[in-house]
Amino acid sequence: MEARLYLIAAFYGFVGSIAYEAILWRKSIGPRGGTPAIYKNKTFLAGRLGLAIIAGIVASAMANPNYDLIIYVYIGLSFESFATKLGRKDKVESGDDEY
Repeated sequence: MEARLYLIAAFYGFVGSIAYEAILWRKSIGPRGGTPAIYKNKTFLAGRLGLAIIAGIVASAMANPNYDLIIYVYIGLSFESFATKLGRKDKVESGDDEY
């Protein structure tokens, strides 16, 4: 396969991951329209950017000339969603019964 396909897949995977992050940011805006404090933290944003880059690498690794471009966007979206859910600790999963 040509190298251009890998770059296109990485770009679309990165864009899909950034799109998912934009959706999460939009859902977390309060009723007055203020940005949550976590999105002002540079470390958090750097970590999310790192996840987006990794999503692009994963999409590039799965590059196939028979896939449509939307598949790479979906890979970026699903990787970001998977990494977000993996990083959360739910009280039920951790065994803590106090609510």
